[in-house]
Amino acid sequence: MDGFGYSLLVRRTAEVYTAPARGEEPGARAFGTLADLVGEDAAYRSSEAFTADRAHWTEAFADRPEVPRLAGRGALPARTFLRRAGSPLAGLSDRTLSKIVDIVPNHARMMREHRHRRYDGDLLFFTAAAPRAEDRLTREAWRTHVTGAIDNLDLDCTHPQLMRDRPLDDIAPVLAARLKELDA
Repeated sequence: MDGFGYSLLVRRTAEVYTAPARGEEPGARAFGTLADLVGEDAAYRSSEAFTADRAHWTEAFADRPEVPRLAGRGALPARTFLRRAGSPLAGLSDRTLSKIVDIVPNHARMMREHRHRRYDGDLLFFTAAAPRAEDRLTREAWRTHVTGAIDNLDLDCTHPQLMRDRPLDDIAPVLAARLKELDA
């Protein structure tokens, strides 16, 4: 999932968790159905944009070497790899995973065309603070994109674990309190 999709998921999670705290029902589902996604993807795949995107990525990676194979074997099946990595995506069916892989070119196009703007306001930031190899993805990396304060909560998890029960149990009350402040 890319950063934009993740932000949508976090927003919806906040809505679902905080509505009961306000004595309300969560709003209508913000995301379409899987059938809608598959339909949109089918339309994209039959479009000129898909043809152009495919040509772009085929050309962009034309000079890359063949993917190495150990002991003459191919890579692990996706679900096996995801399960071993502890990914929540491991529970998805092969068909669903295949559809997710199929939409990547469209996401790549959207990322190419997107132009970042500064957010004029304060940012409530949750850092996946478990030790990791890279150190550039910090709340301070957002400083150039946010005009207001960055209020941070470190969570003892990795980035892929942010949407699991334990981190969400930490995130939900903080979001609920912040939304309550904003409503006051």
